[in-house]
Amino acid sequence: MKPARLTLLTFVLLPLTGSAADLRVAYTVQEKPFKTTAVTGTNLTFQLYSDSTCTTTSGAPIVVPVDNLDLIERLKRGIPKGGTKVPATDRLVEVLTGVSLGSALYLKVTGTGVTPEGPACQFQEPSTGGGGGFTCLSEVGTDLLVTGCNLNVRSGSGSTGGAVNGKGNLIIGYNEGSGTRTGSHNVIVGPNHSWTSFAGIVAGSQNTISAAFASVTGGYRNTASGYGSSVSGGQGNEASGYFSSVSGGRRSVASGYAASVSGGYENQATGNSASVSGGGLNYATDSYTVVSGGKNNYAQYRGASISGGAFNHAQDLHASVSGGIGNYATSRYASVSGGNRNRASGRYSSVSGGYMNTASAKATSVTGGSNNSATANYASVGGGNAVTNANASTWHAGRDAGFPTATEY
Repeated sequence: MKPARLTLLTFVLLPLTGSAADLRVAYTVQEKPFKTTAVTGTNLTFQLYSDSTCTTTSGAPIVVPVDNLDLIERLKRGIPKGGTKVPATDRLVEVLTGVSLGSALYLKVTGTGVTPEGPACQFQEPSTGGGGGFTCLSEVGTDLLVTGCNLNVRSGSGSTGGAVNGKGNLIIGYNEGSGTRTGSHNVIVGPNHSWTSFAGIVAGSQNTISAAFASVTGGYRNTASGYGSSVSGGQGNEASGYFSSVSGGRRSVASGYAASVSGGYENQATGNSASVSGGGLNYATDSYTVVSGGKNNYAQYRGASISGGAFNHAQDLHASVSGGIGNYATSRYASVSGGNRNRASGRYSSVSGGYMNTASAKATSVTGGSNNSATANYASVGGGNAVTNANASTWHAGRDAGFPTATEY
């Protein structure tokens, strides 16, 4: 007697929310009666059960029109030489939605043309065939492709920000090292990292993320410990303030709220919304302070700024030093544009350049020269050497101390 040909009906359950889960189910039937009688307009009914006798149902029956079956695959079996011919097998693939699954499931399919091959109540493996039970998974050589669906990694806590348990992370690599790894829902790339919170990214080597939404995207031994903070690369950098960032460089710190260090060496932005753009050993220590570059510069009061140079200090409200070396702007809105060892210590005072010049009273100015002083309100010195203007509302210019009063206009 010629053996009956078989049809294998395979149904893939898509990822669902709530109690729904993913499962590939297969129901084997004889092909000939199915092929000849399951015609257009007929339906198949799929019923899941929780017991091997198919008496206790698991969920409502699902009706699938024959016309809506997604895929029919013809499978061939290898036959040893001289062996008995085996039936051909077809596999029909379909997607079911809204299925609640138990710990063990059995399937019975009924409908026109359905003649079970074997028992009518057939056990369902959690995963059968290539692709792990998902129609969107495929293998190409040594690559596993995910096409047309999402890959959802969960810790089991019930929400992205739920209690962390060390699960639900996407780890790329061998995860070497033994750092603290209690966080959840993070993306991990590279060795020797630590992560203790959720929704972060860490890459590179020996980096740490320890606050929600923090990221270290490269480099070595960097730390993002502030909420929403980031370190982009470099070595030994730390972003510890809320929404703070260090873009690169070495051993820099952004500890103020929304503070930033763009690069350089051992720079610190410790004030809220403070920034250091580069250079080395620069400090922006109060709110809205800025150091753009240079070395050993200090912007130490709200809104103070230093554009460059070395060993410069801006120490009062909106005071500024544009460059030079060893200059001080120590009063509100005072400025030193450049030069060496100049000091603007009066409110609204300015020193444009030169050497060891001082503008120490309100709205005073020294344009240049050396060792010049404007000591009365609104006084100015245009240049020269060792000129002191102690008269308000006047302008002096001179060459050296040999001119008793210089020239007055």
